[in-house]
Amino acid sequence: MAIKGFQPTSMIDYPGKVCSVIFVSGCNFRCGYCHNKDLVLDSENLSEISEQEILNHLEKRKHLVDGVVITGGEPTLYPKLKQLIKKIKQLNLFLKIDTNGSNPELLKQLIDQSLIDYIAMDVKAPLEKEKYNKITNTDTNMENIKESIEIIKQTKNTNIDHEFRTTVVPSLLSKEEIIEIAKTLVGGKKFIIQRFEKRTQLLDKNFNNEKAYSDVELEEIKKGCEEFVECDVR
Repeated sequence: MAIKGFQPTSMIDYPGKVCSVIFVSGCNFRCGYCHNKDLVLDSENLSEISEQEILNHLEKRKHLVDGVVITGGEPTLYPKLKQLIKKIKQLNLFLKIDTNGSNPELLKQLIDQSLIDYIAMDVKAPLEKEKYNKITNTDTNMENIKESIEIIKQTKNTNIDHEFRTTVVPSLLSKEEIIEIAKTLVGGKKFIIQRFEKRTQLLDKNFNNEKAYSDVELEEIKKGCEEFVECDVR
């Protein structure tokens, strides 16, 4: 696996837990508002961190953190993800994975083998291919996205926690479309409406000219989404 970043301590990446964060490079989506540009487009210029270095660090700090988050990039692009997770779980740490849902087969394996404790899936748009393609700038396999959503929903009454989340940019998603996403998540545990933030490392710098939804607008959208699924703004 191409591990290109490691954050020893985070209080925000794993709800309710202190965690370490592993960043892997590469993604099969090209969302313009992505703030991990280097991991997606310029990873060859980033120093690689060995798996053993990460494991050694976690071994020394396992009494200081509750768990580990693997994010990216897109972690499920790597078939060896399971092997890394198994080694982390041997340290008795909780494991959260961030994913775009494009690899339901691997996601199901991780769930069935009890290798993950928390799943956060980004749902980019209503489940229409044209809309999804516009945001991801790729030819999205919508059947994979839909399958991943259903797989994750089925964990609701298990020990595996989960959330779905959508970054909301007014020029890409209308209020009605965000509520439409919530409708597809009926049966899921939680839907997070993520505020769009301007940053220097956005994949497409033109998004720094975008206007974000106001707090008032986000609360209105949240209210509409809560008719279908528990919702929060983050």
